[in-house]
Amino acid sequence: MKRTSTKKKVVIILAVIVAVIVIPTFILTRVPQRLAAYNINRKSNLPHGFLSKADFRGSNYGGMPGFGVATYYDLKYVEDGEDTEYFDPDDKLYTGNIVIYEVTAYPDYSSPNSSRVTSLRCSDPEYSIFGHSAGDDVKDFSKALRRAGYIQDGYLFKQCGIRIFLRVDEESEQVLYFSISVEISNMFHIMF
Repeated sequence: MKRTSTKKKVVIILAVIVAVIVIPTFILTRVPQRLAAYNINRKSNLPHGFLSKADFRGSNYGGMPGFGVATYYDLKYVEDGEDTEYFDPDDKLYTGNIVIYEVTAYPDYSSPNSSRVTSLRCSDPEYSIFGHSAGDDVKDFSKALRRAGYIQDGYLFKQCGIRIFLRVDEESEQVLYFSISVEISNMFHIMF
């Protein structure tokens, strides 16, 4: 009887230790990331917020379902006469204007009911973040991102697991498009 009681105590103590360490770590690592995403959304005019639950169902959006990642774009970017079945939204990043959204489970790959906008790419100058959009000078755009607290590494800017990348036309030094993405892991922060 005493031996079983001791085992139960050990299991309970270990469970409490794991709960005290893992749960706060999980919460504390996500709070700064959500605050950074909130700041992006507050300083942008994008139709759907970053890390938001967006509804892309309906006739206004085209999409490409994928294994774990679904990609969506507004059909207003499809020109008259273009076949939506063969429409390549990635091509529009270089040849026209478009906003492409990728929706995955967040913050954990294994969270089936937590689909959010975890990545977006925008070449439409109508939409901006931190006061800058596609077509702007890369130096001005970069300065705005550094002022917002992002750490620069070339044309990649990082803060709290959020990455903003500027695709730049080297000749004109203008931003062709910007992308925003978040690092997604699992409950134990194991990166794939």
